[in-house]
Amino acid sequence: MDLIPPETLFHVFDFMCDHSAESYFTKSAPWTPSHVCRKWRQVTLSRPALWSTSTVADHEEVE
Repeated sequence: MDLIPPETLFHVFDFMCDHSAESYFTKSAPWTPSHVCRKWRQVTLSRPALWSTSTVADHEEVE
């Protein structure tokens, strides 16, 4: 995993953390990959695009 360039990881994380409404329950939040290892944490925290949107679910949808 150390051989994967940060830019490639960013694209993977961006796909994982897709913020569109239809993917809300099937995609990961940005903090999920940031807790895997130091390198992944550095990549996720250095990319504002991963943190620029916050989705809040309607309480009725969650139940």
